[in-house]
Amino acid sequence: FARHQRPQLRVSVQPFFASEWFIPKLKDFTEKHPDLDIFVDTSDESLAYHPASADASIRLFDRIPDSLDAVPLFPLRLVGACSSELKASLDPAQPSIDPNISLIVHNTRPDAWQIWHKQRGTRMQPAQRLVQLDSMIAVLRAAERGLGIALVPLPLAQQWFESGAVERFGDDEVVTSDIYHFVSDPAASNAESVNILRDWVIEHCLEQ
Repeated sequence: FARHQRPQLRVSVQPFFASEWFIPKLKDFTEKHPDLDIFVDTSDESLAYHPASADASIRLFDRIPDSLDAVPLFPLRLVGACSSELKASLDPAQPSIDPNISLIVHNTRPDAWQIWHKQRGTRMQPAQRLVQLDSMIAVLRAAERGLGIALVPLPLAQQWFESGAVERFGDDEVVTSDIYHFVSDPAASNAESVNILRDWVIEHCLEQ
Protein backbone atom coordinates (compact mmCIF):
# COMPACT_ATOMS: atom_id res chain seq x y z
CA PHE A 1 0.00 0.00 0.00
CA ALA A 2 1.23 3.49 -0.79
CA ARG A 3 1.88 5.66 2.21
CA HIS A 4 -0.64 8.44 2.64
CA GLN A 5 0.96 11.70 1.57
CA ARG A 6 1.04 14.01 4.58
CA PRO A 7 1.60 17.77 4.36
CA GLN A 8 5.31 18.52 4.55
CA LEU A 9 7.18 21.63 5.57
CA ARG A 10 10.89 22.24 4.95
CA VAL A 11 12.47 24.77 7.30
CA SER A 12 16.01 26.15 7.30
CA VAL A 13 17.27 27.55 10.60
CA GLN A 14 20.80 28.60 11.49
CA PRO A 15 22.47 26.12 13.90
CA PHE A 16 22.59 28.23 17.07
CA PHE A 17 19.05 29.57 16.63
CA ALA A 18 17.92 25.99 16.06
CA SER A 19 19.64 24.48 19.10
CA GLU A 20 18.82 27.24 21.59
CA TRP A 21 15.39 28.47 20.47
CA PHE A 22 13.66 26.53 17.69
CA ILE A 23 14.28 22.88 18.67
CA PRO A 24 13.51 23.36 22.40
CA LYS A 25 10.08 24.75 21.43
CA LEU A 26 9.36 22.36 18.56
CA LYS A 27 7.54 19.77 20.69
CA ASP A 28 4.79 22.34 21.25
CA PHE A 29 4.40 22.81 17.49
CA THR A 30 4.28 19.09 16.68
CA GLU A 31 1.69 18.48 19.40
CA LYS A 32 -0.52 21.26 18.03
CA HIS A 33 -0.11 20.12 14.42
CA PRO A 34 0.29 16.30 14.47
CA ASP A 35 -0.69 15.90 10.81
CA LEU A 36 2.14 18.07 9.51
CA ASP A 37 5.57 16.57 8.80
CA ILE A 38 8.39 19.05 9.40
CA PHE A 39 11.96 18.77 8.09
CA VAL A 40 14.49 21.08 9.75
CA ASP A 41 17.85 21.86 8.12
CA THR A 42 20.40 23.36 10.52
CA SER A 43 23.50 22.90 8.38
CA ASP A 44 23.81 26.43 7.00
CA GLU A 45 25.50 29.25 8.95
CA SER A 46 25.01 31.76 6.12
CA LEU A 47 23.52 35.13 6.95
CA ALA A 48 20.94 37.09 4.93
CA TYR A 49 20.11 34.10 2.78
CA HIS A 50 16.94 32.08 2.16
CA PRO A 51 17.73 28.65 0.67
CA ALA A 52 15.74 27.78 -2.45
CA SER A 53 15.19 24.27 -1.05
CA ALA A 54 13.32 25.58 2.01
CA ASP A 55 9.65 26.52 2.29
CA ALA A 56 10.52 28.83 5.18
CA SER A 57 13.62 29.97 7.02
CA ILE A 58 14.64 32.00 10.04
CA ARG A 59 17.52 34.28 9.17
CA LEU A 60 19.28 37.49 10.11
CA PHE A 61 18.67 40.35 7.70
CA ASP A 62 19.30 44.08 7.82
CA ARG A 63 17.42 44.44 4.53
CA ILE A 64 14.95 41.96 3.05
CA PRO A 65 15.09 41.03 -0.65
CA ASP A 66 11.99 42.25 -2.48
CA SER A 67 11.21 38.76 -3.77
CA LEU A 68 10.59 37.30 -0.29
CA ASP A 69 7.91 37.61 2.35
CA ALA A 70 9.46 38.38 5.72
CA VAL A 71 8.19 39.05 9.23
CA PRO A 72 10.61 40.64 11.76
CA LEU A 73 11.01 38.66 15.00
CA PHE A 74 13.59 40.38 17.22
CA PRO A 75 16.91 42.25 16.80
CA LEU A 76 20.30 40.71 17.34
CA ARG A 77 21.63 41.93 20.72
CA LEU A 78 25.11 40.97 21.89
CA VAL A 79 26.17 40.91 25.55
CA GLY A 80 29.37 39.98 27.36
CA ALA A 81 29.70 36.48 28.83
CA CYS A 82 32.45 34.72 30.74
CA SER A 83 33.01 31.93 33.24
CA SER A 84 32.19 32.55 36.89
CA GLU A 85 35.87 31.99 37.77
CA LEU A 86 37.04 34.63 35.32
CA LYS A 87 34.38 37.09 36.43
CA ALA A 88 35.43 36.65 40.07
CA SER A 89 39.02 37.59 39.14
CA LEU A 90 38.05 40.85 37.43
CA ASP A 91 38.07 44.25 39.07
CA PRO A 92 34.68 45.88 38.37
CA ALA A 93 36.19 49.31 39.13
CA GLN A 94 38.47 49.12 36.08
CA PRO A 95 37.02 51.04 33.11
CA SER A 96 38.71 48.79 30.54
CA ILE A 97 39.34 45.08 30.16
CA ASP A 98 42.77 43.74 31.11
CA PRO A 99 44.74 43.32 27.84
CA ASN A 100 45.82 39.84 29.01
CA ILE A 101 42.20 38.65 28.75
CA SER A 102 41.11 37.35 25.34
CA LEU A 103 38.03 38.79 23.66
CA ILE A 104 35.98 36.11 21.89
CA VAL A 105 33.64 36.78 18.99
CA HIS A 106 31.88 35.04 16.10
CA ASN A 107 33.92 35.49 12.94
CA THR A 108 30.99 37.08 11.07
CA ARG A 109 31.21 40.06 13.46
CA PRO A 110 34.92 40.81 13.93
CA ASP A 111 34.22 44.46 14.81
CA ALA A 112 31.64 43.70 17.53
CA TRP A 113 34.08 44.32 20.38
CA GLN A 114 35.08 47.71 18.97
CA ILE A 115 31.39 48.64 18.84
CA TRP A 116 30.91 47.39 22.41
CA HIS A 117 33.77 49.58 23.66
CA LYS A 118 32.58 52.61 21.68
CA GLN A 119 29.05 52.35 23.12
CA ARG A 120 30.36 52.27 26.70
CA GLY A 121 32.87 55.08 26.14
CA THR A 122 36.04 53.00 26.47
CA ARG A 123 38.76 51.89 24.09
CA MET A 124 39.88 48.44 23.14
CA GLN A 125 43.49 47.87 24.14
CA PRO A 126 45.83 47.74 21.11
CA ALA A 127 47.48 44.57 22.43
CA GLN A 128 44.17 42.84 23.25
CA ARG A 129 43.99 39.31 21.90
CA LEU A 130 40.94 38.68 19.69
CA VAL A 131 39.72 35.10 19.28
CA GLN A 132 37.34 34.54 16.35
CA LEU A 133 35.35 31.31 16.10
CA ASP A 134 33.04 30.14 13.34
CA SER A 135 30.08 28.95 15.42
CA MET A 136 28.21 30.49 18.34
CA ILE A 137 28.28 27.18 20.21
CA ALA A 138 32.08 27.33 20.04
CA VAL A 139 32.04 30.97 21.22
CA LEU A 140 29.99 30.07 24.30
CA ARG A 141 32.02 26.93 25.04
CA ALA A 142 35.20 29.00 24.93
CA ALA A 143 33.71 31.49 27.40
CA GLU A 144 32.44 28.67 29.62
CA ARG A 145 35.95 27.15 29.74
CA GLY A 146 37.53 30.44 30.78
CA LEU A 147 39.29 31.31 27.51
CA GLY A 148 38.12 34.91 27.79
CA ILE A 149 35.08 37.15 27.51
CA ALA A 150 32.68 36.50 24.64
CA LEU A 151 29.96 38.51 22.96
CA VAL A 152 26.87 36.30 22.68
CA PRO A 153 23.29 36.89 21.46
CA LEU A 154 20.23 37.46 23.60
CA PRO A 155 17.66 36.03 24.00
CA LEU A 156 19.19 32.96 22.32
CA ALA A 157 21.94 32.48 24.94
CA GLN A 158 19.61 33.07 27.89
CA GLN A 159 19.61 29.38 28.93
CA TRP A 160 23.41 29.48 29.25
CA PHE A 161 23.10 32.30 31.78
CA GLU A 162 20.22 30.68 33.64
CA SER A 163 22.10 27.39 33.95
CA GLY A 164 25.21 29.12 35.31
CA ALA A 165 27.40 27.88 32.45
CA VAL A 166 28.42 31.50 31.90
CA GLU A 167 27.74 34.81 33.62
CA ARG A 168 26.99 38.26 32.27
CA PHE A 169 29.97 40.55 31.97
CA GLY A 170 28.47 43.97 32.61
CA ASP A 171 25.14 45.38 31.52
CA ASP A 172 26.29 46.80 28.18
CA GLU A 173 24.69 45.52 24.98
CA VAL A 174 25.52 45.85 21.31
CA VAL A 175 22.21 46.24 19.47
CA THR A 176 22.97 45.52 15.82
CA SER A 177 21.02 46.54 12.73
CA ASP A 178 20.35 42.87 11.97
CA ILE A 179 16.95 41.43 12.83
CA TYR A 180 15.86 37.81 12.89
CA HIS A 181 13.11 37.33 10.31
CA PHE A 182 10.73 34.55 9.42
CA VAL A 183 11.19 34.32 5.66
CA SER A 184 9.26 32.51 2.95
CA ASP A 185 8.72 32.54 -0.80
CA PRO A 186 5.32 34.07 -1.63
CA ALA A 187 5.01 31.53 -4.46
CA ALA A 188 5.36 28.53 -2.13
CA SER A 189 2.90 25.77 -3.01
CA ASN A 190 2.18 24.90 0.63
CA ALA A 191 1.42 28.42 1.84
CA GLU A 192 -1.09 27.20 4.41
CA SER A 193 1.54 25.13 6.25
CA VAL A 194 4.02 28.01 6.05
CA ASN A 195 1.45 30.37 7.56
CA ILE A 196 0.76 27.94 10.40
CA LEU A 197 4.46 27.81 11.27
CA ARG A 198 4.87 31.58 10.90
CA ASP A 199 2.01 32.30 13.31
CA TRP A 200 3.44 29.82 15.82
CA VAL A 201 6.93 31.36 15.63
CA ILE A 202 5.53 34.88 16.08
CA GLU A 203 3.47 33.77 19.09
CA HIS A 204 6.57 32.39 20.82
CA CYS A 205 8.67 35.43 19.93
CA LEU A 206 6.16 37.65 21.71
CA GLU A 207 7.03 35.74 24.89
CA GLN A 208 10.66 36.98 24.77
